[in-house]
Amino acid sequence: LLYWTRSSKPKSTLESPLGNQYPRHSYAELLQATNGFSPANLIGGGRYSSVYKGVLNNGEQIVAVKVLNLQQRGAKKSFMFECEALRNIRHRNIIKIITSCS
Repeated sequence: LLYWTRSSKPKSTLESPLGNQYPRHSYAELLQATNGFSPANLIGGGRYSSVYKGVLNNGEQIVAVKVLNLQQRGAKKSFMFECEALRNIRHRNIIKIITSCS
């Protein structure tokens, strides 16, 4: 799982699998934030993943939660390329990766 937000600064600083200091959220928190990954919260999807709208911190933070379909061959490789590209791009219309969890 991977989620994004347009929030300016993270409130917590714990070690993330992405290697930098980012807030951590459990799968249970993301499940609750997206209402159980409800189809009503589905923003979009593709071959390798689906993206859901979620609300964290008692409605204070709207996030996009990307759920990878690891049963698809190439999903992990595609995810790694996407993370690398997003890590190196700065643009006002591209959202920032906040953290990841598995």
